[in-house]
Amino acid sequence: LGNMTFLLKGFNNGGLNAYYPTSVKWQKVLGGNEGFNDLVEYAKTTGFEVTPDIEFMYSRNMKKFSGVSYKKDGVRTLDNRYSTKREYIASTQTFERTGGVVISSASFDSIYEKFYASASEFSFTSLAVRTLGSDLNSDFDKEDYYDREASKDKVVNMLANLSGKKENSANKAYSLVVDSGNSYAIPYASAILGASLDSS
Repeated sequence: LGNMTFLLKGFNNGGLNAYYPTSVKWQKVLGGNEGFNDLVEYAKTTGFEVTPDIEFMYSRNMKKFSGVSYKKDGVRTLDNRYSTKREYIASTQTFERTGGVVISSASFDSIYEKFYASASEFSFTSLAVRTLGSDLNSDFDKEDYYDREASKDKVVNMLANLSGKKENSANKAYSLVVDSGNSYAIPYASAILGASLDSS
């Protein structure tokens, strides 16, 4: 099998509409936390890598007392509404919501600490953080404004933390899988999905 990666999407924190990952719990179909570790160890003996797909940029569900909330951490639009991920649908000629509320990159430092404290209990060494490589969002919160350049710095810091490439970091390093591969994400990625082959 060599360098194959088995991407696990929807297997943590409640499934495809997972709670935001400030803590990590695995679905019962994987045998729960213990079964997940067994799967990771088995995969290592057969030559492929188990890569959980974790969403940091958007949240469909927010668990109470998780340390993250829409009010505190959700991105605001210019008219002070929560921003959501939307895509243009050609058949209806409208923008439709395709993801959850956008989470502000200003919150990534504290989110990383919570995530790492939970994730480090498990034996996986590869992590898919796809939208950290493809999406970049401004935050027009009147009290904590972040333009795209400031947001990029926070995303890069998150990628550096997760990949173990942050200076003087003693934390466990993950091999990262990203989507599209914006130039600032490439140095931290071990694999890139959906890279454009026909334009700049």
